[in-house]
Amino acid sequence: MNFTRRNILIIILSVLLLVLLSLSVFLLLKKTSSTTSKVSSSGLPDLDETRWIENIVLGSKGTLYGISLEDYCYEENIIAPGETLSKLFNGRYDIDMGVVNTLVEKCKGKFNLKDLRAGNTFVAFFANQGDTTALSYLVYNKNRREYVTFSFGDSLSVNTTKKDIQMEECYTEGVIETTLSDALPDDGLSYALADIFQYTINFHMLQKGDSFKVLYQQMYIDTTRAGVGKVFGVKFTHNKKEYIAVRYKQGDDEFWNEKGENMRKSFLRSPLEFNARRTSKFGVRIHPIHHNRRMHNGVDYAAPIGTRVLSIADGRVTRAYWDTKGGGRTVWIKHSNGLESAYLHLSRFAVQTGSRVSRGQVIGYVGSSGASTGPHLDFRVKQNGKYINPEKLPMIPTTPILKANMPAFTAMRDDILSVMAEYESNYQQGK
Repeated sequence: MNFTRRNILIIILSVLLLVLLSLSVFLLLKKTSSTTSKVSSSGLPDLDETRWIENIVLGSKGTLYGISLEDYCYEENIIAPGETLSKLFNGRYDIDMGVVNTLVEKCKGKFNLKDLRAGNTFVAFFANQGDTTALSYLVYNKNRREYVTFSFGDSLSVNTTKKDIQMEECYTEGVIETTLSDALPDDGLSYALADIFQYTINFHMLQKGDSFKVLYQQMYIDTTRAGVGKVFGVKFTHNKKEYIAVRYKQGDDEFWNEKGENMRKSFLRSPLEFNARRTSKFGVRIHPIHHNRRMHNGVDYAAPIGTRVLSIADGRVTRAYWDTKGGGRTVWIKHSNGLESAYLHLSRFAVQTGSRVSRGQVIGYVGSSGASTGPHLDFRVKQNGKYINPEKLPMIPTTPILKANMPAFTAMRDDILSVMAEYESNYQQGK
């Protein structure tokens, strides 16, 4: 009987051990799978998952910044507030001050010591053999693209390296629900589109339901987005009207509509760039300060103080002065064909009376001077001495595609629109 009971106990204990072992293996596998990087539809790791490798240069297997990981171990850290190169080398890693001074000298012409900034990352490499506290290399990430390698071997050296920028053809489309920036995958794309259509679409008047389709280059450093390269083609629908722009280089001009007409016009559609919104139209209104009905001879755009104000066309500054009737700091510019433009309530001037200005040149900065309830620009236009609605200013195209260039432009346009059509089809099928 005792033998039988002992066998039963052994069997029970064996089963329990087997269960515990299986549970341990399951938890280990779950933990491993939960730390695996996600892969996006583009084949690149999601950005949130790769922030920790943002500054790592991917070389051949077993290297980091071109340094063999078989020969060295490493640690990653950040520059502390107030930390200098001397404090970093001598204070953290006990490097002899004679060595530190030599490296500081070798920085001349290669690395400005003022570029050592708190919060930037660095990687320290230590020899695997012997004392692991002996620093062999220190790589400082100056910015997303550049890094500086300090060598502490027999030959002290300082070298600056630039990472390669990779270009990837991308396509995106979407509908504006809140702002254009929110609808696009890269902020740089917002400014690129605003620049392309600055003579055609008033981007301060975009509305919910406007849509876009863009063929462009996305720049990458390692696996991290690093801005927008060339934009090849755009279809932008604003107020139910579609505008098309395609890239083709002719002189200083790069974008044209599908007919070969220049996207650049004689006048800018707006004197402000992207970060503004229209708050008051041209016409009769209730004055915000005097509270009576009176004619508003311009268009108001709310924007942060200091926002750049641009001349809408070539011309000459006839007055840059303080308007005692409520305009505050004001600039008047005389253009061709009897046209004048005015920019009121500036915080400061960038031109003076008599200055010649070109289209798109900064002439001042948004403010709240004079009779104003807050930071904004009051933009006005006169035609032959009479105020007109700036938003109805006729946009006159500049030089079109030359006849000799039309066959090459047509081929380029058709190629771009064909590629976009293919992307559009795949996008719709993938919904």
